[in-house]
Amino acid sequence: MLDTAGLLGIARLMYVFLSSLSTFTLFLILLWTVYHTPIVLAAVFSRRDKDDPPGDSYLPRVSVIIPVKNDVSIAERSLRSVAVQDYPRDKIEVVVVDGSRDDVSEKIKASIQGFPLHVKYVREDTPNGKPSALNRGLRHVSGELVAVLDADNVLEPDAFRKAVEHFSDPAVGAVQGVIDPLNEKESIWTRIASKEEKLWNRVLLLGRARLGLFTPLSGSCYFVSRRALQEIGGFPNTLAEDLDLSLSLLKKGYRVVYAEDVRGKWETPKTLGALVVQRRRWYRGYLESFFRNWRIIGPDRRRLDAEIVMAGPLLLVLSFLTIMWWLLTATLGLPKLNGDISAYIVTSLNFFTILTVGTALSFGERPRRLTNIAWVPLVYIYWFTMMLVAFYVFLQVLFRRPARWERTPK
Repeated sequence: MLDTAGLLGIARLMYVFLSSLSTFTLFLILLWTVYHTPIVLAAVFSRRDKDDPPGDSYLPRVSVIIPVKNDVSIAERSLRSVAVQDYPRDKIEVVVVDGSRDDVSEKIKASIQGFPLHVKYVREDTPNGKPSALNRGLRHVSGELVAVLDADNVLEPDAFRKAVEHFSDPAVGAVQGVIDPLNEKESIWTRIASKEEKLWNRVLLLGRARLGLFTPLSGSCYFVSRRALQEIGGFPNTLAEDLDLSLSLLKKGYRVVYAEDVRGKWETPKTLGALVVQRRRWYRGYLESFFRNWRIIGPDRRRLDAEIVMAGPLLLVLSFLTIMWWLLTATLGLPKLNGDISAYIVTSLNFFTILTVGTALSFGERPRRLTNIAWVPLVYIYWFTMMLVAFYVFLQVLFRRPARWERTPK
């Protein structure tokens, strides 16, 4: 048993550690900001590539895999977007991997009958997450290219033609299209999350592409070479299979192209609970990839950037710990180590950053009303919730709790 002196020694050690952690977090936030500044500038001031008229010189067979689970109407909408593609119909096949309940499966099979494209129906009796469904579907494809669509994904009619053009270069392993929210105005949470998704898809990914950095796949609206998939052994069976697929392609020497002219839409989670489930899966997938792939760091700037992308949830964790430590010391009136100024600066940075985002969101809403200012506290709630989710996930990874693939509630 520890005596009083021993307990006090441990308390002092923890105090010094947490105070030092706040300083380290400040350094990381400043470093993160400096690193991403040229990425944002490259996206904001980049000139969009002109769309060339689609050519017919390279028109490979495209196999579309659509995992479905208890979403009849949503899946039908996705299928219709494939049916209207400006692409030879004899060069399109669709593989529907169905993990629905028996009653829903019957409706899905009925909706496929009479569909104007070649559709293969694959029943998944024991669903085990999206990666499992994709690999099951992969066994039934015949195309040179594999397109991955979620059941709630809708493509623009020229998406196929625009995407295949990039594969004329054999070094291209995958093409990621631009994904916009389909239901941005549906709830307060879709509005807030949509802003974050637009920042990721239309700024950070674009800027990375312009600077020749790492381009992670985003889970849907992407195309991948079947030959490259065979080389890496199919879709990785992880929580973030899209990210790990990007890393596997990078290790094999393939490029992932961010294509501004390949466009699609998907549904953003409608409730805070659904958003938490989605982010919990994303954050854990990214954290596990970060710890699993740290050896990829090397002289290649794409590899270094990949590690920085995967470390995103860790910054949320450190920010959460620093803010909670600052609140604890302020509430209990504990003495400040070296003034503990770093904790105040980190908290201030988070406060003013979120205030800026909230204000911008308030003024961006139409019509402009005084009540729009309510978006500011909502953005605070959202970001603090995301920090809490990231911290919870970090603890799961730290204590090696078993992971399972959670489907985002619709």
